[in-house]
Amino acid sequence: PFLVPRGDGGPGGGSSPLGQSFAAEASRISLAFTLAGVQMGCAGDPSGASTANNYHPQVASQYQAMGCTLTDQAVEAYGRGCSSGQRPCSEVAVIAGTPDEQRATALGLDAGRCYAYTSGQGKVIGCTTDQGFKLIHLENVNAVQ
Repeated sequence: PFLVPRGDGGPGGGSSPLGQSFAAEASRISLAFTLAGVQMGCAGDPSGASTANNYHPQVASQYQAMGCTLTDQAVEAYGRGCSSGQRPCSEVAVIAGTPDEQRATALGLDAGRCYAYTSGQGKVIGCTTDQGFKLIHLENVNAVQ
């Protein structure tokens, strides 16, 4: 019961550090499925046009070609937390209160439901939206560790 969101910011609540950490790690599953979907879509369409539904509509054309460059190692890194002790891996954090927050707010999204996954010099930002999990930013996606 301590992980059930209470809504008052208490233990397990969405705004508590525990709640945010849990939500961030839980979002990793959505990210892994989304990145796998991008890879599959790109296999049949290297332009990435068929993967547009994996991105927020306002950034799809900007990132879909870059998404098609994702390596298996990068997808593995973003899908695995570093606490596992395995490499490649990534750290994840809520972007609210960080310099990346504006990436979400500029799209009308709640930065508290957006997560930055970082590995080496690579970064992927995704958000839980009313339309599901959507990618909003890709940066040096294959520069993972």
